[in-house]
Amino acid sequence: MQANKATHVFKPNSRFENVIALYNFDRELRLLVFDVIERIEIAQIRNICAHHGRLWNKNLPGRPNLMARPPRPWLTSVPPANEHHML
Repeated sequence: MQANKATHVFKPNSRFENVIALYNFDRELRLLVFDVIERIEIAQIRNICAHHGRLWNKNLPGRPNLMARPPRPWLTSVPPANEHHML
């Protein structure tokens, strides 16, 4: 938009609406690009974690036995939901 950036002289027929349109286009393009980059990063991190999880845990036996329900003393020591912030 500027003919000379040192003196800040604008090119002929430059309009403020064009500047706003260019700014909005740049903002939307940046959001789309960063959204795609974030998805790729998350997919890569997930794949790396799955790969290393299989490598490091291959000697573990099958699934652990889970308790049908938690033991009674554990349940009685949990405060009510409205008091969790006091822990």
